[in-house]
Amino acid sequence: QKTSPAALPKKQPQPATDGNKKDIILESDLKLLTYNVRGLASNLDNAALMTFFAQYDVVCLTETHIKSDVQFKALPDFDIYCADAHKLSKHGRLACGVMVLVKKALSPVIERIDVDIENIVALKFKRTLLNLEKDVVYLACYIPPHDSPFWNISQNGYGLEPLEKCLLDIHNVIVDFDIILCGDFNARTASQNCNDESDEFD
Repeated sequence: QKTSPAALPKKQPQPATDGNKKDIILESDLKLLTYNVRGLASNLDNAALMTFFAQYDVVCLTETHIKSDVQFKALPDFDIYCADAHKLSKHGRLACGVMVLVKKALSPVIERIDVDIENIVALKFKRTLLNLEKDVVYLACYIPPHDSPFWNISQNGYGLEPLEKCLLDIHNVIVDFDIILCGDFNARTASQNCNDESDEFD
């Protein structure tokens, strides 16, 4: 399952400068992709899929089913930010998990925001990257289905409570920011089927 890529239009490109760090000038739109990979380990040898990912600047992968200690060398030109998959029991299977891939060329103007919430990766895009007046908080999130054993209704409620908490926590650190929100939210749509699946990488 994939969502349509988002291309963010910008005004005239400006250098992104931060102290002694090198300038970053985007020569085209920043290309973003969100993709439910449904198990990254089993897809690492899928050359077509890796080539597809490499077309983008920032890639959000959900349901990775892996931890951050897994060796990921398929895309050497990307930095990796991972929210580990987890188990319900010692001998259970890994499930959930989020990974964000960011092209190394952008690393001087992108940094991770520490959040203590499962299945969320938060990054800060410095305002100069997109020639904006505010920094941009990029949130990559996976919310399990409401009937999944990995979703605790008593702790998390029925919808977006963990995401809301994350945003409030970030607001305590970064007062004013724009936001890019992506991921797989398993929308609570009752009997409506909102799946749109495709295995074509175009």
